[in-house]
Amino acid sequence: NPRTETGDGAVPGQTVTMKRIDNRTVERISYLMGKKLVIEKWEISRDGKIRTVTQSGVGPDGKPVENVLVYEKQ
Repeated sequence: NPRTETGDGAVPGQTVTMKRIDNRTVERISYLMGKKLVIEKWEISRDGKIRTVTQSGVGPDGKPVENVLVYEKQ
């Protein structure tokens, strides 16, 4: 289900969809005025302590986005 992003860093007209891939993986796709921008894959480690976010696509400013973010539960 699409929803509109709000708050700090939100881009007017931007929406997102989220889809569960499996018990530990979610795909998040952001759109601007219906055009696909960035695809993110969120993966939780088997022990639940690490979340890895892989981003690819184009940002709202038109610049390429290729990132891997790793979050460790403290």
